[in-house]
Amino acid sequence: MILDCTVEGKIKINIHKYIKGFLDELPPELRGCSTTPASSHLFNAEGPSPPLDAHNAKAYYHHTMQLLYIGKRGRPDLQISLSFLTIRVRKPIVTDWRKLAKTCKYLNDTKDLVLTLEAHSILLLKWYIDAAFAIHADMRSHSGGMLTIGNGYSYGAFTRQRLNTKISTESE
Repeated sequence: MILDCTVEGKIKINIHKYIKGFLDELPPELRGCSTTPASSHLFNAEGPSPPLDAHNAKAYYHHTMQLLYIGKRGRPDLQISLSFLTIRVRKPIVTDWRKLAKTCKYLNDTKDLVLTLEAHSILLLKWYIDAAFAIHADMRSHSGGMLTIGNGYSYGAFTRQRLNTKISTESE
């Protein structure tokens, strides 16, 4: 990880070396290009799909955890898709593998992006919070929030809600 503070008031977080290592070890079916990290049906439970074999299930876990490191350190744009992929690491199915492939292809297509943080005022913190109502198969909602001090994304968390809610305003 390279922290570049050459411009006053800005910091650039560069993890190109780690991303390159990650992309170099990917199997061919996870390589390619994509303009978005996830499809619009990311949280949809698609029809019955067979479970991954033991080798691919282990690879799914391995690549998802590597992406989680990348997403937390320098690529927060991956966190929405990672919040779903990490839910599925215990019993991944074939459609989960395709969703992992979409995220890996997006990372390959945008490998040169660098996280830039800029603070306008340390006295002004802004939180952006939202929830998506009943998008999981068990009708649970998904919440997310991010903190910014100016330009850039300082902290974020995206998670599946533990309780079922009856209306969308209740999930927020």
